[in-house]
Amino acid sequence: ALKSFEQQNRPLYAAITLSTIARVYLKQGQLDAALKNCEQALTKRTPIQGIRHQQVSQLRLLMARIHQQRNELTQALSLAQEVSEIASQDLGAHPLTVQAYSDLAQYQYASGQIDAAFESSDQARRFSRRHIREQLPFLSDTHQLSYLNRKDRPSLHQSLAMAWQQQTEAPSTKQSAEWLINGKATSHEALALQHRLHRIAAQAGRLEKLEAAITGIQAASAAGSKVPRKSEINDRITRLKSELNLKADQALSGQVWVTHQFVQETLKPETVLIDFIRLQIPAELSTDQRKESRYVAWITSAGEEPVQIIDIGPAGPIDAQINAASQELQSSVALIVSQGEAKATEACNAALQQLSRKLWSPLPDNVKQ
Repeated sequence: ALKSFEQQNRPLYAAITLSTIARVYLKQGQLDAALKNCEQALTKRTPIQGIRHQQVSQLRLLMARIHQQRNELTQALSLAQEVSEIASQDLGAHPLTVQAYSDLAQYQYASGQIDAAFESSDQARRFSRRHIREQLPFLSDTHQLSYLNRKDRPSLHQSLAMAWQQQTEAPSTKQSAEWLINGKATSHEALALQHRLHRIAAQAGRLEKLEAAITGIQAASAAGSKVPRKSEINDRITRLKSELNLKADQALSGQVWVTHQFVQETLKPETVLIDFIRLQIPAELSTDQRKESRYVAWITSAGEEPVQIIDIGPAGPIDAQINAASQELQSSVALIVSQGEAKATEACNAALQQLSRKLWSPLPDNVKQ
């Protein structure tokens, strides 16, 4: 295919083919061949599309990934930095911008630039929040899950894994608490906004019917027929239009970014927010001892208490206990019928208490109290 495109003088098709070949070589670990194909693709693309084109930026991020795997972090950092600046200026809140800042954060972290890595991660999380907030509610439930897994999960887990690894040295654990709070908020907000949009659609349908009724009354009145008073319907239309405008304005209401300070101020005295996550440690951040997924808790207290990051433990044993508790709950219906409510409750409580001890025991004593 590549030879055919080159013979036909179709440089963009040739560049696409070269990029595909480069990805195959990268997956096979043939880094020199992957980089060579990327450079050839970039040479063909840039004169036609320009250095700021999205596809050119994606190709340059691929080259940065190859440089990183070749332990050439200086080149990887330079490419990711340039693409981040272009994407943020030209695209704003866009998946490519999120990817560029996430990749940049990873290379900065590997280079020991911890503060810079946290700043780039913060940029990635804020751009992602804005983009997903505007796009997610309009997708089906299935596509929402797929979108979050593909577009948001890698960036979120990489950022949180950095904070988890550097919790005693991180520039701000509050920053990472915000990443987690806002990362979870995207799906919750999507559900709320879907509900609002359904209500708006229902209100619009009612409004159309009322306006049709007014039109019918006016036509009957003009024909000299006896008609009901239309003032009441007019009042209802006025109220409904007012409500409809209000709901439409509020459809995307709420904070674009929830700050840690806002959460602390919202919490009542002597209360805490314990935010659990099943954290998938990216391969680039893994060590031989701690490469598996883990449950980690971010603890936010009311007032000025610092955020605490608590490692609950490897995900495998906790997942097994969650599954056991879930199965116990599902089988409780049959147990109620056969042995009664008390026995079913006792069996469920035993499984739930075992899970509770597993999650609760690593937490600080002041939180458990």
